[in-house]
Amino acid sequence: MMKKKEARAQKFWYKKMFFEEFEDIEAQKFAIAGLIVEKIRADIFDKIGFKCSAGISQNKILAKLACGLHKPNRQTILPAAAVLTLYSTLPIKKVRNLGGKFGDIVTESLNCNVMGDLLQYSLQYLQKRFDEKTGLWLYNIARGIDNEPVNVRLVSKSIGACKKFPGKQAITSLNMLKHWISELSTEICERLERDFIENERRATLVTICYHYYQNKTTVSQSRSYTLNSYKPKNMTIRCVDIVSKSIQCPIAYLGISASKFIATKGSENFRNFF
Repeated sequence: MMKKKEARAQKFWYKKMFFEEFEDIEAQKFAIAGLIVEKIRADIFDKIGFKCSAGISQNKILAKLACGLHKPNRQTILPAAAVLTLYSTLPIKKVRNLGGKFGDIVTESLNCNVMGDLLQYSLQYLQKRFDEKTGLWLYNIARGIDNEPVNVRLVSKSIGACKKFPGKQAITSLNMLKHWISELSTEICERLERDFIENERRATLVTICYHYYQNKTTVSQSRSYTLNSYKPKNMTIRCVDIVSKSIQCPIAYLGISASKFIATKGSENFRNFF
């Protein structure tokens, strides 16, 4: 996955880290994590041909931030010493739990634009301005501290597929819309079928998200419906109907996901559902 020059540089760095005098224990831990993650990414590429990014840091929120810094095919280590440097230019809404309405409230009420701006506020002020729990969370996350546990999740909460259509590739006809929704539906239903067998569960909700061009801006919308069949044809018909009724403009993005899984009984008729 790496070029020869990058591989040599990595080898030199690891030698310095582990085989010469180096007293930074935290850096050694990050280096070990980096080796493990690099192996995982290489295995993913070798087995299924997918490239992926990764983030390594001291907690879940920072690792997620680091993961997005060098997409689509690099991993980023974010040590504690580098957090404030990153925060000096990182928009508040890029941080998990701050991207929605709460993020708007924080930026507007505190007159903050980047995460580093939050450092000026004391814990007492933040707890008075919001509430005790929220104020403490904001105070900590502004310093790169997050104590939320990392829970093992062996199965995903949703299964989806998406595709972008930038510029001249935008969908402009009903036939194009039907074609691409059919492609996405087929992929999702194949994965749902495997998931049904492997995890003994089935999805009950489909959400289709689409972005379209309107007056030189991109508008995002999403709609959901109850899922009662894993047949690609049925999913295609429903999704095409939803999108075609909602918009008339060129489409720049389509995404379909299935979620709200429920456990299935061992006696449930597999054939009827498919």
